[in-house]
Amino acid sequence: MTCNTDWRDLPRECLERVLELCGAYATCSAAQVCRAWRATTESEGLWELFVQNSRFRVNKNLRGAREICKFAWLAERGWQSGRGVYTPWAAQHSTWVTGLALDSQHVVSGSNDRSIVLWDRADGHWAHILNGHTGQVTCVGLDGRTVGSGSRDRTARLWDAGTEQQIHIFPSPRGEHINSIALGKQVLVGACGGGSMRVWCRRTGLEVRDLEGHVGAVYGVAIQDDTVVSASVDRTARVWDMRSGECVSSLETKHSDGLTCVALENDLMVTGDLEGLVRVWNIKTEKLEHVLEGHTDWVRSVSIADGRVCSTGRDGLLNVWNLKHRLHAMEGESNSETLLEDDENNITVNAQHHGQHFAVDTNGLEMRCVVMDENEIVAGGRDGIIHTWRFAPKDEKYRMMPSRLAPSMHYPLW
Repeated sequence: MTCNTDWRDLPRECLERVLELCGAYATCSAAQVCRAWRATTESEGLWELFVQNSRFRVNKNLRGAREICKFAWLAERGWQSGRGVYTPWAAQHSTWVTGLALDSQHVVSGSNDRSIVLWDRADGHWAHILNGHTGQVTCVGLDGRTVGSGSRDRTARLWDAGTEQQIHIFPSPRGEHINSIALGKQVLVGACGGGSMRVWCRRTGLEVRDLEGHVGAVYGVAIQDDTVVSASVDRTARVWDMRSGECVSSLETKHSDGLTCVALENDLMVTGDLEGLVRVWNIKTEKLEHVLEGHTDWVRSVSIADGRVCSTGRDGLLNVWNLKHRLHAMEGESNSETLLEDDENNITVNAQHHGQHFAVDTNGLEMRCVVMDENEIVAGGRDGIIHTWRFAPKDEKYRMMPSRLAPSMHYPLW
C-alpha cells in the first residue's frame, strides 16, 4: 500500500509534532533531504521544544534554540567518545582538597589547610578566599553567592562570598565533627560523626530539625527540594522528608562495608562504600538500579548529573558511567573490552552493561572529592589543585565553528 500524499501538505502543527517526536538529530537529517524539507525544519518554536525536552543548561552567551541544541549535541559527542579536555587550575590550597560544589558560574573548594576558595569557572581563577575555620574543612556547599561549609572544628558555617564574611556559625550540639553538609534554599543540613543530622535555618541561624535514625557516623548527605538523603557506616542509606523531619525509607543497600558518600538527582540516589562499589537506587520505588564496579579500594566521593555518575576512590581512579546512553556496540559485552584508548587525555573507555564507563587515570594522584554537571568534571586531590575535564566545547572555540556543518548523512546539519 502506498500513500500519494506529500507530508508537506499536512498542517504545520502536525509536522512540528512529528519532528518533535523524532528528535533534534532526526530533524537535522530531514533538513538535508531538500530545500523544502529544510524550510519545514526552520521553526524556532520546534527547536525550543527540543531544548525544553533536553533540559540542557548552557552558557547564556549562546543565542537561539538551534545553537543550544548544537552545543548540547557536541557535548554529548564529547562524553560518548571520552575526549575530555583536561585543565588544572592554579594551586591555591596548600594541601588536600576535601570538598567541592559548583553551579553554572562558580566552583567552591574546601581544604585541610582550613581555607575555602570560590573559583570562577570561566577562567579557572580564584575570586574569593574565606577564612575562619579553626580546623580542617571537610565539606562545602554552594547556592549562588552563599557558601556553606563543615569542619573538624565541630562547626558548620554559612558565608557571604561577595563580602567574604560569615553569616552564621552552627555549633555541633554534641561536639562532633561535621562530616558532610547539604545546602538547600532555606536550610543547611549537617551530618555528624555520632550518627545525628542537624538542620539549621539559613535565615535565623537556629536549629529547626534533628534527624535521628542512623546508628553509625553519617559521612554523606544531599538535599533536593524537601528531600534529604544520607549515607552512614551503619550500611544504610535513608530518605527524609524535610517538612516533617521523618525518615521516609531506610534502604538496606547490601553494601558489605559502611557507606562513605551519597549524591542525589531527581529520583536517583548514588552511594559509595568502603568495598569500592557504587550503587544507584530509585528512591521512589526503593529498587536497586545499578551496581557499578571499577574501584579497587574504598570510594571517597560520588556525583550524579544528567544521567551520568562520577566517583573517586582511594585507588587514585576517577570513574564515570554514562547510564542514559548504552552504545549498541557495547550491549552484552564484557566489562574488560576496550573501546577507546586516548593517551593524550589518559582516558580508557570500557564496555559495561550498565552503560558507558570512562576510567580516567589520574597518574596515581588520589582524588579526594568530585562534582560534575552536563559539561564538566571537577575534582580535587592531595596536591591542593583543582582538576577539570571538560567534555563540551569551549565557548570561544564553539563560536568560531560554522553555523551548519557540510551536508552529510553521517553528521547532523545544524
